[in-house]
Amino acid sequence: MYKLLRFLFIFITFSCCNAQINIIKNDYCNNSSEAINLMTNEIRKQSQDCNRLIGSNVIEKPLGEKLDNFLMSEAFELMSKIKIKSKNDIIDFTQFFTKEDFDYMKCQLSNNKVKNWKQILNKEDFFIKSDSISNTLKKYKNFGDILANKNYQNILETRGRYLYYSIPLFSKNKKYALLYRETISSGSLFILKNLNNEWTYYAKGTVWIE
Repeated sequence: MYKLLRFLFIFITFSCCNAQINIIKNDYCNNSSEAINLMTNEIRKQSQDCNRLIGSNVIEKPLGEKLDNFLMSEAFELMSKIKIKSKNDIIDFTQFFTKEDFDYMKCQLSNNKVKNWKQILNKEDFFIKSDSISNTLKKYKNFGDILANKNYQNILETRGRYLYYSIPLFSKNKKYALLYRETISSGSLFILKNLNNEWTYYAKGTVWIE
């Protein structure tokens, strides 16, 4: 009886420790509030200021690649600062993020449960309109189908306004965020910088282009 009680005590203690470790790990890289803030502002800017449409589905595998594959220094060789005014603005972005930053970002990815922006963003009306337009565009299976439509210019213009995003991944100090964005003809990685609680585009690297 004593051995059984001792075994149960050890088992329960071990299970509680593992649960606590998982909680700590999840809290360690949980940036849901920052992600909501960044994407809410991004959608506002892109839709209101730039008249662009945002797809509700969250990109997980750009061109079939996992986002994890971009979380290494080599993936930033073609990254460049968006505003270059002098030689001081030419940065080697392969040295920009540390291994700890990449590990922190991988933790965010592995714990991500967001597949659709409607899960976390209070933008239901916006996405109803966006998804409706997206479903209409899907009727045109190829470029020839579009050109056969008398309103092909409007269809092409609408397709060109569409943007899709991955979840934002944050550096360990929360000063920078990494965001993958896709259009109908290209995919790019962006680094955003937090300035006075406002996320601004800092650098860009093209992943693919037609």
